[in-house]
Amino acid sequence: MSADARRGREQRLISRCRVELDHRSGASDGETEDVSLSGLYVRTDAILPVGDETDLRLHLPDGSIVALYARIAHVLTPDAARAVGRHAGIGLELIGPDTPARAKLIEHLDSLPRPAVDGLRFSLALRGYRMDEVDDVLDRLVDELDRRGERISELEARLTEED
Repeated sequence: MSADARRGREQRLISRCRVELDHRSGASDGETEDVSLSGLYVRTDAILPVGDETDLRLHLPDGSIVALYARIAHVLTPDAARAVGRHAGIGLELIGPDTPARAKLIEHLDSLPRPAVDGLRFSLALRGYRMDEVDDVLDRLVDELDRRGERISELEARLTEED
């Protein structure tokens, strides 16, 4: 398995959707931060054990609800999240067979804009940089641009409310 595959390099797209989780320890909810064909990151205070499986309902912007099954792939605790300037939550790996729900998720992903930086590719040369390091920098750049875009939207909304 390549390093990119191990680290979830499938294109993650920004999509804020409400998520309901039904886990053996109870029900909880959250909001997606990013989504891909193979998984999603959910901002939530419900920190579930890595490796556990959960049913989830993803509320798409068009009002439809997609029922999926996932495995908790990683956890970002509140303390760890504060340390790196992110939201606490869980990374979920989508598992199970292809279903109409998966097809609906693909339709949603196809409707999302692709970040311009995500499409950057560099040609190979004898002397150059390690591709995994370049990918890490580009991932951080996309995350930072997204955070700044969200902050700008928040500030613009405040200005609109004040007017």
